[in-house]
Amino acid sequence: MRKCNKIISIIFAIFCIISISSSAFADSIHVLKENPPNNTFTGDFEISGANPPGRNADIHNLSLSSYNYQAKNMGYRLYTSKWLKGASSIKITVRNWKLLEFHGGKSNQLDLIVYNSSKKPIKSKTITINGTSASTTISGLPSSSKYYICFQVPTNDNRYSYNGTISKNN
Repeated sequence: MRKCNKIISIIFAIFCIISISSSAFADSIHVLKENPPNNTFTGDFEISGANPPGRNADIHNLSLSSYNYQAKNMGYRLYTSKWLKGASSIKITVRNWKLLEFHGGKSNQLDLIVYNSSKKPIKSKTITINGTSASTTISGLPSSSKYYICFQVPTNDNRYSYNGTISKNN
């Protein structure tokens, strides 16, 4: 009986170690949450994607790894939940573009706006999603300074879901 309990304890310990290590090394996906139209921002911001990253938000270094994101139910504007740095040229990939609700107007256009650490727009690009995916590059960014990305669609009450990556463009 003691030998059986010892074997069960060892199997349980191995299972716990495997499950903990596999979750610790998984790539993280940042879920972006919706922000209703609002052009007035003051003070610190939430770090959820509903608002731009706050002054003390984490920084994701694109020279080390890509930033994975997911928009589950977007209606107007979303932000990266972290500051980005480490790349003067970035590639933004959009995958699995899906129109959840259609109320008219354009349904395949996405504006990408890069803001600097002073929360001023420094670059922007509009992409057209053909089918379910698209990608573009944005160059001339300050690689040693932090910045963030705003994802924005036309204000026509359409709802979308999609995911993708922001990576250093080689």
